[in-house]
Amino acid sequence: MGFFNAEIFRSLTVVGLLLAVGGVFAQDTGTSAAMEDFALPEYRRGGRLQFILYGKRAENLGAFINLKKPILDIVKKDVHDISEVKPILNQPMYPFGAGAGEVKEFWKKYPHSQAFITSESAVYDKNTKMLRGDSLTELRSREMDIQGVGFDAEYEKKFVHIRSKVKVIIRPGVRQRTGKHSPEKTTKPKEAK
Repeated sequence: MGFFNAEIFRSLTVVGLLLAVGGVFAQDTGTSAAMEDFALPEYRRGGRLQFILYGKRAENLGAFINLKKPILDIVKKDVHDISEVKPILNQPMYPFGAGAGEVKEFWKKYPHSQAFITSESAVYDKNTKMLRGDSLTELRSREMDIQGVGFDAEYEKKFVHIRSKVKVIIRPGVRQRTGKHSPEKTTKPKEAK
């Protein structure tokens, strides 16, 4: 008869799982790991959800994550958990320059969100919590849409910098002014110089 040692069994199980997971995620780049169609929530101390980083593919390379088709969902302050959020990944967004009605309908589906930032590719630095990209970038919010090439975004400082070829659409009718609703209108996009 053999004997059963629970501590040894747990240790062997954990080692087996780590080896299996490592084998699944190991890539040609050494110790990197990759994910597809992902959602990575970022919480503040105290448990408040800050943002969710979505994407088609992510490759984790130490302190950096290389992202394909990232979407940064900046959530409102009253949202505390990712379970309160309707995921945006693989969902259509309205095109840049869409009419006020189409924009209004889109935002009805995402009441948890303040804004979305999308790009073709980007790099997320886990240490500095900076998201950077060099390709076409779009920021969508209820009040405005911004399009340009290249960006730097840092959540803690509420900072988004679009580097070049910037176009902005402002929807002033979305905000309430002194308790009155102004008529819905959209300004035409203009390129910044």
